[in-house]
Amino acid sequence: MKRTRVAAFLLIGMFLASLSISGRDHPADLKVLLVDDFTTPPMEWQKWWKSNLEKQPGIKPAYHVRDDINRPGKPGPTRLEDFSLVIWHTGLDEENTLTQPDRAALSAHLEGGGNLFLMGTGIPRELIETGHRRWLKRYLRCDFLMPNSPIIEGSVFEHESLVGCEKTLFEGLEFAIDHGDLGSYAVDSPNLVYEDFDPTAGGGGAVHCVRFKNIPGNLGIQFEGPILPGCPPCRIVFLSVPLETIFPEKTRNEMMERILAFFSAPPKEFVEIRGKLRSSVKTDKNVPLEGVLVSLKKASFRTLSKKDGSYILTSIPEPSGLQQYFKQLELFGWKQTSFPELLVMDQRMPPGKLLSQVDTMERISPPLSEGRGIWIIRDQLRSPEAVQKIVKRCERGGFNTLFVQVRGRGDAFYKSATEPRAEILEDQPEDFDPLAMFIELGHEKGMQVHAWMNAFYTYEGATKPYSPKHILARHPEWALTNRSGKSLMEYTKKDLEEQHAEGVYLSPCIPAAREYLTGVYLEVVENYNVDGVHFDFIRFPFSPNRMKNERDLGYSKLSREAFKKEHGMDPLEIDPGNAKMVKTWNDWRRLCVGRLVRDVHKRAHEIKPGIRVSAAVLERYHLARGCHCHQDWIMWMKNGWIDTCCIMAYGSDNELVGKRIRLAVENSGNATVWAGLGAGWRSRRSRGKPESIPERIDIVRREKPEGIMFFAYKHFTDEKLDELKKGPFAIPATVPEVRK
Repeated sequence: MKRTRVAAFLLIGMFLASLSISGRDHPADLKVLLVDDFTTPPMEWQKWWKSNLEKQPGIKPAYHVRDDINRPGKPGPTRLEDFSLVIWHTGLDEENTLTQPDRAALSAHLEGGGNLFLMGTGIPRELIETGHRRWLKRYLRCDFLMPNSPIIEGSVFEHESLVGCEKTLFEGLEFAIDHGDLGSYAVDSPNLVYEDFDPTAGGGGAVHCVRFKNIPGNLGIQFEGPILPGCPPCRIVFLSVPLETIFPEKTRNEMMERILAFFSAPPKEFVEIRGKLRSSVKTDKNVPLEGVLVSLKKASFRTLSKKDGSYILTSIPEPSGLQQYFKQLELFGWKQTSFPELLVMDQRMPPGKLLSQVDTMERISPPLSEGRGIWIIRDQLRSPEAVQKIVKRCERGGFNTLFVQVRGRGDAFYKSATEPRAEILEDQPEDFDPLAMFIELGHEKGMQVHAWMNAFYTYEGATKPYSPKHILARHPEWALTNRSGKSLMEYTKKDLEEQHAEGVYLSPCIPAAREYLTGVYLEVVENYNVDGVHFDFIRFPFSPNRMKNERDLGYSKLSREAFKKEHGMDPLEIDPGNAKMVKTWNDWRRLCVGRLVRDVHKRAHEIKPGIRVSAAVLERYHLARGCHCHQDWIMWMKNGWIDTCCIMAYGSDNELVGKRIRLAVENSGNATVWAGLGAGWRSRRSRGKPESIPERIDIVRREKPEGIMFFAYKHFTDEKLDELKKGPFAIPATVPEVRK
């Protein structure tokens, strides 16, 4: 349901006289304006809002067109500053979501101490895509993490449970979002948000207020404090889902009551602490202090601004929390240097009173224990001379771990009893074994060698496999199949492109296919002195899971029999409207992918304790896990099924890459995370400035991954290798041991 802006505004001018919500008394001066930023008035959802607000004493709602609102350049009789609470409701509207006049009016409202309850599925992504990230972080105190793929426009909806976060206004509540099949109001593609702020802004810290119960991801922000230094305190609640889509209705009503109570509560006292950094304070690579503080999400003082050479920290806690703040900075990887006096500005203390001398931080050197890996694609392994050159050049760049692709399309760049020899090696002597040669030369140079092996992606497709020994030539029935029974083996090149499939995949849902692949990985572990085995394409091909769509995959006869054996139903018989069974079917397909990871990890460690089992995974976790690919790599880490996840963070947005690495690190369990970066990457626009590889390494190191790796070797010029060796890889590092 695409929502566009027409501009109707519902004006509720009222005083909540003697209002009592859930036994909570509130002042009688909360004037509320409801801004309807949708199409076709009156929509069904408006009836719910009108009905619920009218239940409160003194409310007399009235509708107004958009031009009634007074905004810069758009004069109108209704002013936001005349209302203590603005409820602003937006939809998916691309560049028209919160236009410049809208943002200017809201900025003035918040700077004057006004309160805002904002809902919108297109926020914050649409603001970022139109170049307004700074406003988003300064005035809404949040940032975009990724689309919420468990809820996809036009797809079968999975009812993932949501909960209110601890110590927020929604604490203790559990609920779902309606996609139109619960008899309520449908929601379109809400975004996941990440609590954040503009370091030049002031005010108290924001916190997440709504999250998924069973998977990572936040869909709401709660904020209280001055929006800018010197401004009166305001309050903000932002949800990336419309409130009227919350189910069940009883919980929705409770949330509405808590929201009104939050905005009606007496203001809290705030403390402002000011300190001026000495000009002699140094940071490696000239990284400003505020750039580091932005990454500290759990510190006592979470906002920072710079004015007239002074850094200003504002927080709700008492000044005693400042020492704890800098202690956390030290844990973050910064060491102490001199810091001048800090002054406390507070009504309860004489202005200018000294707090005491404290310390600021200077970034420490690169870690001495760090994986520094590189993916080496199989087309580089054509001759012994090529292998020798690769190892020599990787040493030149300061790498300590080589991920060598030795299984690409169901073939082998090693001696295998089950897989055919790679076609591009036909002109080479039979005794040329690329994997064995890499192990010998790499170990001589002190580098680890990991066997990089594609899992389910097994052949290019559109033609028959070149060798009768190929697994799809022997078992074509193991290929993924769509709902109508058409195998990917039968797809044309055009069919595969429309499917968004790179080629033909083995089905993760067929036990015999998984057992075969387990044997492929273990053959390498048993016969070669590798330091690790590395999964790639450990997922389904991209496929929007519309269960009536022929692009939905996993319906071969063998797959259906396996599901029916475990769950008592043929997946072809699942009603797309049966949310419980749809979720069961999707969870089972995720589990089937994970079972291969689990089995290889368990048996590889039995054969060779201490070996590293890793996987290259999609950086957008909710897209990877969702209906598209069924790659739940966080589940693998938390279940102890894998040692390391290598996040393929090739995007051009520095901040977004950092946040996605942080998401992985925060949810890694006993596993570890390596940040996979693009060697050919150079952002065309990152706040208007091109970024180099060393600068991106600097960004991801703040998130504390165990290692950094690059895709791919062939993109590295000698100049780039030298840039690494002289910069971020200047100090040699050992590869961390695998966690037990």
